[in-house]
Amino acid sequence: MLISRNGIRVFLIVSKASELHYYIHFSIDQPNGLNPYSLFSVTSKTDANDLDFWLFNRILQLNPDLQLPHHHPNVYQTKPWMNKKVDYQTAGRHLETIGILKQLFSRFLDPGINYPVANMLKYNIQPILLYIRNHMQQNITVYELAGIACFSKDHFSRVFKSITGMAPCDYIIRQRIERAQFLLLTTDLTQSQIIDQTGFRSASYFSRLFKKHTSYSPSQYRTQRG
Repeated sequence: MLISRNGIRVFLIVSKASELHYYIHFSIDQPNGLNPYSLFSVTSKTDANDLDFWLFNRILQLNPDLQLPHHHPNVYQTKPWMNKKVDYQTAGRHLETIGILKQLFSRFLDPGINYPVANMLKYNIQPILLYIRNHMQQNITVYELAGIACFSKDHFSRVFKSITGMAPCDYIIRQRIERAQFLLLTTDLTQSQIIDQTGFRSASYFSRLFKKHTSYSPSQYRTQRG
């Protein structure tokens, strides 16, 4: 089956017959500030089919040097492989790999949800999302965001929620939590350093919100997930 988790997305295909496990980790950081995990409804699980297995095998054929270095998590989760530069041999392989990844990712988008892309462009919400991402470590107010959008506070809040499905404050918290999840799993930063980078006011506030959103304390999340 394919599985998606908050923060870092883990796609897992399991072949019961051969006991094979294929993983792809998605961490999408668009230059325009758009984040598909925040804007789209992503299902937590979906059944794999024969095409999914073929696509994973095809990715391995196109990128034979990007497999995990070892089957044991104590080895492959030692971080450096995550920053390995991808050097595609041809433009064709690059395009095909990106296409396969997008096809696999599309399997997790809820087909029953209409995404407000038109409104997102109409109200030019991209600079707001980019500003939130780039200033996460600072105190961000709704008044500040409304000023960037040239809206009144109330009008901005209504427009923002109609597009993202969340009030501005809730969206900011969610972005900070997801960033904290990513840092906990992919770096050796201390919790204090992560709090500084994600803009939480205190360790107790960070721990309380983190557990509310993930059901884990930050230390438990790093130990059990990372």
